[in-house]
Amino acid sequence: MLKQYVEEIELLLKEDKPIKKAWELSLKNLDFPIDKGVNKFLEILSDHENLFFSRNPYHNQYHLAQTIYSVGYLAKQENIKLNPDAFLLLMAATFHDADHLGRTNKVELELEKRSAYFFVQWWKNNSLFLDCFLNKKDINFDQCMDVISDLILATDFNTLSSVVMSYNNHKDFEYKTLPIYKLKQLLIEADSMMMVLPYYSLDKSRKILKETNLNLNDYQLWNFIQNFLNDFGKKTFCSDASKKLELPKLIIELEHYIKNNLNKYGNIETFNNKEFEKDLLEYFKIE
Repeated sequence: MLKQYVEEIELLLKEDKPIKKAWELSLKNLDFPIDKGVNKFLEILSDHENLFFSRNPYHNQYHLAQTIYSVGYLAKQENIKLNPDAFLLLMAATFHDADHLGRTNKVELELEKRSAYFFVQWWKNNSLFLDCFLNKKDINFDQCMDVISDLILATDFNTLSSVVMSYNNHKDFEYKTLPIYKLKQLLIEADSMMMVLPYYSLDKSRKILKETNLNLNDYQLWNFIQNFLNDFGKKTFCSDASKKLELPKLIIELEHYIKNNLNKYGNIETFNNKEFEKDLLEYFKIE
């Protein structure tokens, strides 16, 4: 089931305006009709795409687009309908790392608050174009703004364990019958989804570590990925959507593959990454 996901992610990586494309792909996947109102909203997003442009190695417009597409893809597996649940997810994904400073470390503690503020200002200035999604629904613009801001704040790395616990226990509050605990869980999984896939984990890890100013060679980087999968991936990807896509199983297989095969290709000084990555991608090839 990941074949479509990988194929459409590859389309995003080639786009000059990936955020608009991610919305278009997500709306199509969620069977949402693209009428004049929706096209107008997409035009506004396209016109404003420069607001999300960043030269950050990892936290840039392509990361936002990949998260938008990923959360829509996960929402489809959970049978979440667009109005308004998936719309709130897509909006939160669009802004969750907006205005990122390009530093993935403790200096960035206020990041999600910055992103939420950035979103609120945009929402207030452009709410006129959003009623194509929300008209005739029992939820108003201010309520939507509050929910989306709450979803953005849930992507703070320091809160992830509590989001997962809430999802597993189903003890979080619901808002206007919206399963907030589920929306938060899908968003944090979408935020890191490409990091746990064998097809993208090395490239994404290189870019995110560049923002931390850590200089690791390829051997050390694969060890970093293995630890990330073990400490974060196994514990985080627990939604029904992830299970349907067999992501927990894939994460375990990838972690075990790295652990069991890394030293076959050399040590920290002699490691042959080209051969290791070639064999890894052949092993995890999508049929």
